[in-house]
Amino acid sequence: IKDVTAYKSFFVNRYAKPPAPNESPAERAGRKNREISNKTKYKKLIMDYYLGSSSIIEQTSTDTEGQLLQFMEFLEQANLGVEFYESSSTDFSDPVKIEVENNQIKRTPCDD
Repeated sequence: IKDVTAYKSFFVNRYAKPPAPNESPAERAGRKNREISNKTKYKKLIMDYYLGSSSIIEQTSTDTEGQLLQFMEFLEQANLGVEFYESSSTDFSDPVKIEVENNQIKRTPCDD
């Protein structure tokens, strides 16, 4: 996780929270609006990328590079604040950072 605040915002802030004991009406309205906005954003992303009738990421696709690109774009759209790595070894001794650059997958070996 590169950005804990962004990560929490996506996963935690989309669920309703009870009001704080000293929460003002304006603070409560702001919290409710953020919750609604986060839920709406989450539902749209899930429908666009996974569950919709024309979902972008397909379970049966054999185009692994294309699906990886779509997954990386999903992470960017979701603003999850995470970085993605892969490795060809089971002990993760050769990590490679995965990024999107100019609509292409960019792999950068990590230095020790």
